[in-house]
Amino acid sequence: MTATTRPPVRSLRTAEVSPAARARLLKRADAIYAELHAKYPRETAHAQQPQWELSTRMRTVLGRCWTHSGRIRLTVLLAHPLVDPSLADEVIRHELAHLFAPLAEGHGPAWQRWAVKCGAKPVRMLMLHDYMPSNVTTATRRTQYRYVTANGVEAWLNQTRHNRAQRGATTYAIGSDTITYTGESREVIE
Repeated sequence: MTATTRPPVRSLRTAEVSPAARARLLKRADAIYAELHAKYPRETAHAQQPQWELSTRMRTVLGRCWTHSGRIRLTVLLAHPLVDPSLADEVIRHELAHLFAPLAEGHGPAWQRWAVKCGAKPVRMLMLHDYMPSNVTTATRRTQYRYVTANGVEAWLNQTRHNRAQRGATTYAIGSDTITYTGESREVIE
């Protein structure tokens, strides 16, 4: 009997998304907008052409639309080689439905009608990791820094708080006990 081996867990990195892949994603977004605007010229006349943005900070959320400004932000990970291109199309259509139904708050009936017209599923989308194979994660590695009080109570600070404490911009306490850096750190995956 042979043991089955699972493929190693692979983490998506925004740095792995080439400039060419980013450009293709934006070009695809413009093409989908043009297709829908041509298909529904009267119904979409109120919506300005979207200002597309790619975000390297969006690690779990797939997209976001600001209807008042016409801005749509997508996670750059939609252009990652391991992500199915049909997912990017679905997210683009989902966000355009928000743009075309600006008076519809959230994912209500008016938005759902537009989602169907746009070719998107009329449901709220889940997080990116819900669409990935089991051996791929969108998790990020973060460093935490160990601090303790005089009584030995432990606290782990994130990079930002650690940096503030080290440059003296702030002090942290647990109760009335100030915490002190021990020199230890650890990598965590979030």
